[in-house]
Amino acid sequence: MKKNKIVFISGSSRGIGKEIAKFLLESGYTVIINGRKDSSLNKTFKEFSNLFPNKVFSIKADIALEKDIIKIKNSVIKNFGSIDHLVSNVGSGKSKLGLDESIKEFKNMFDINFFNAVMLSKELIPIMLPKKTKNKSITFISSIAGLEYIDCPISYSCSKASLNIYSKSLSKVLGPKNIRVNTISPGNILFEGSTWDKKIKNDKNATKKYIRNNVPLNSFGNINDVASLVEYLISDKSTFITGSNFVIDGGQNNSY
Repeated sequence: MKKNKIVFISGSSRGIGKEIAKFLLESGYTVIINGRKDSSLNKTFKEFSNLFPNKVFSIKADIALEKDIIKIKNSVIKNFGSIDHLVSNVGSGKSKLGLDESIKEFKNMFDINFFNAVMLSKELIPIMLPKKTKNKSITFISSIAGLEYIDCPISYSCSKASLNIYSKSLSKVLGPKNIRVNTISPGNILFEGSTWDKKIKNDKNATKKYIRNNVPLNSFGNINDVASLVEYLISDKSTFITGSNFVIDGGQNNSY
């Protein structure tokens, strides 16, 4: 039963987060979307409201700011009392390569990819605990960059690796409290406006060559691949799955 199951998705006004939100709405969940910019958040909210009346809600907040995360918590308590599932999706790999990264850029990558997720989960976990429903979960969207070096900013890899171990550790702590915690690590996911979309536009041949040489399936992933896995992991079909990291990368990652 998905009736009245409430999901909060950070960074869901566009990109992968938006697709996750749409997929979950189509699957019958009530979804709270989030973004920090009025333009994209309002546009997505209007789009979804027309398709899924009374099933989508929005909270404008920048999860890089502790006061905004508290605002999210208070809004959830006021309007819903609690949530059943948290999907922590915000992240970015925009930094310099190799030794060109400054300490400031390292700290920025950790703020965006690690501390945001930590602050958000720590604020929302307490209001998830009293809910009577048994199947509750947290899903972190990470990256294969957190598993091995793949020619991306070192700070990004380190921040995502930290997120992975945080997720694993949190699963041990929250297991006895009936909250499952899992991670999804996408590889090369192509969608409009994505990093790979920009790379194709800049140098289509070089991008295709990279995929051919590094991805056994010789293709990009689709954001629907990530969204459908999120739906599976929060559903009643996976109530015995926690502490796991699911890789979606066409076979690129070499760690095991």
